[in-house]
Amino acid sequence: MLFIPLFIRYRAKAVPYYLAIIQHPLVADYFIGGHVQLFWPLTTQYYGIGISIMSPENTATELAAFLVAMILMLKTKDVKTLLQPHKSNLILLIPTATVLLPTFARYPLDVPVLLVAPHLVYMFVFAVSIVLVIVHAARTRRASTAHISKSDRTRPSKRFEHTLKAHVNASTMLVSPTILPTNPDGG
Repeated sequence: MLFIPLFIRYRAKAVPYYLAIIQHPLVADYFIGGHVQLFWPLTTQYYGIGISIMSPENTATELAAFLVAMILMLKTKDVKTLLQPHKSNLILLIPTATVLLPTFARYPLDVPVLLVAPHLVYMFVFAVSIVLVIVHAARTRRASTAHISKSDRTRPSKRFEHTLKAHVNASTMLVSPTILPTNPDGG
């Protein structure tokens, strides 16, 4: 119901975002978890099937969802967009951390081996997107400071002094009267 205004405003463009958002509660919680309040706050009744995470049905469902997502990302050229430096790509640090955190925390992750590959693909795309933003920011910063001499970069106070002197000299020339050479004859 929260997506109704988005469907009204954006029409078909909102469908991929809607599907991406409902995919987790439907696949992970409804089918696999088997214990979710799908229609909360309208009702507090629990729904779900409760398939085991290690079952072939779960593996097939999640692989199918991954393949559909990848096909859509390639068809809509979203992968190309992800692989261009945009500051918004830094948001991908969140899903990247959630995928990496169990590994670094030595959390026993009980996942079918076939489902490791989709995680690695997403991690690779996200990591490349994040690195591109960082490299682009570093290059932009380096290019913007390239015109400043090395001594000015190491001593910002000197640069400030030169700028201040230039402003004082410019304002003095505007305010001070022009001194004309005096004629000794008085004329």
